[in-house]
Order: sequence, then structure tokens, then C-alpha cells
Amino acid sequence: MALAAHTVRRTAIYYWRRRSPTALGGKTFLISLQTPDPTTARRLTALVTAESARASQDMIEGRC
Repeated sequence: MALAAHTVRRTAIYYWRRRSPTALGGKTFLISLQTPDPTTARRLTALVTAESARASQDMIEGRC
């Protein structure tokens, strides 16, 4: 089972990875969470995922 959705571990550091919606170009983002601690990574992943969902929705609706 994975640590959390959209979380990958590379070279002992956790990263957040997600592909943007097709309407916004479908690019893949890889952002370092700058932590080797899985508990901290899980918390940070939840925050980044929520913010990216909000930002994506705003862009799709033309508010940004």
C-alpha cells in the first residue's frame, strides 16, 4: 500500500507528483516535500493536493 496518493519516494526524500487536468495541458508536476519522514510527507501531501485541486478548478473556471 502506498504512503499517500500522489506521493513518491526518491533518494530517501518524498515528492508530490501529479498530472494536471487535460484542459490545462496535462503536464506532470513533481514537487519535493523536502522530508524523509513519512508522517510529515503524508501531512504535506494532503495540503499540496488540496491546494492544487482548488487552483486547478479556479483555472478551469477562468478565475485565474
